[in-house]
Amino acid sequence: MQKIIFDLNVYKLDAVKRSIGYFCDVAYFALQQDGNNVVVEINAKNDNEDLNHISMEIKNKVIEEDIRLGVEEETKTIRDSIYKKALNN
Repeated sequence: MQKIIFDLNVYKLDAVKRSIGYFCDVAYFALQQDGNNVVVEINAKNDNEDLNHISMEIKNKVIEEDIRLGVEEETKTIRDSIYKKALNN
C-alpha cells in the first residue's frame, strides 16, 4: 500500500478523481479528504505491479488533468458561444 497526498489549494479534486480513473485496471484506490488535502491510498491488484511507478504516473496525470480543467474553465464562454452559433445556423 502506498499513499499520495495532494494539496487541494494547488490541484482540483476533480483532477485527482479523473486521474486515478485511468489506473483502475492496475490498482485499487481509496480517497480521503483531510482538510485542504486529499489522500489517495493505492493498493496494487497484482503483486508484480510497481506502486512507485504507478504513483509517479498518477502524479503526472493529476498535473495534466488539472491543466485540462483550467483550460476548460478559461475557454467555457468562447466554447459556449461557438456551440450557440453552430446550433442557430
